[in-house]
Amino acid sequence: MIITGIGAFVALTMPWLVIIGSFLIIPGIILASMPTAFMYGVAFALFRLLLGGFLSGVSLNVMSGAATLALFWTIPQPGLTWARGMLASLKEPDIQASAPIALKGDILLARPFEGRCDALCAALLKTPGVTSVRVQTPRGHSNTYRIVPDSTPGKRSTVIGHGLLEEWRYDASDPLAPQRALEAEWNLMMSEGKALLQSDDALEPDFTIAIEDGPAVPDAKPRWGRVDWSLEPSAPHRKALTITDAGEQV
Repeated sequence: MIITGIGAFVALTMPWLVIIGSFLIIPGIILASMPTAFMYGVAFALFRLLLGGFLSGVSLNVMSGAATLALFWTIPQPGLTWARGMLASLKEPDIQASAPIALKGDILLARPFEGRCDALCAALLKTPGVTSVRVQTPRGHSNTYRIVPDSTPGKRSTVIGHGLLEEWRYDASDPLAPQRALEAEWNLMMSEGKALLQSDDALEPDFTIAIEDGPAVPDAKPRWGRVDWSLEPSAPHRKALTITDAGEQV
């Protein structure tokens, strides 16, 4: 326990050592497991102390080990039960379209991440019948994008992932060749008197594409990039794609 205690102290007070040790694989695994090993050791020692008056020898060690495993199996059960119940309450049946959805007109693309026009936005703009795509984030910021003649006045924009295709980067055996071909097609279109226009106007959408990717509980705070020492279970994560028309029909 002295070794695991020192290791746990080092791992918790100097986590950068764990990161450095992970580059060497084995040292990183050993150092990262020290806090868990220390907790198991403390619990095992306490059970041996409590059961020492009734048992001895091998039976004492076996019962203490079994009690330790039972303890650490029991601790997370309330949280797991709550999470399973929450997950069951959030489950929704998949709604499949009986026929391909013909997108047209003005499209609202609502999603929890990048608010600029990316590959999905570009693909929608190239869909026959689609006149504009408004990209909206949960913070309420939105931009509307259109493909217009190059002579049209207004703010110009670029598409993420559809940059210039340098000649030296082309390789037919490249696994990204299909993506680069799409980039070349986009660049060709932009060079033929077309431009990507960006504006702040918010038209009434003919179709809404809503992408959800985040905590399913509205008040849950994301725990990315920070250490959370609480014993509360993490909120369920929800991923969903919903397409509705102007009449809000799914």
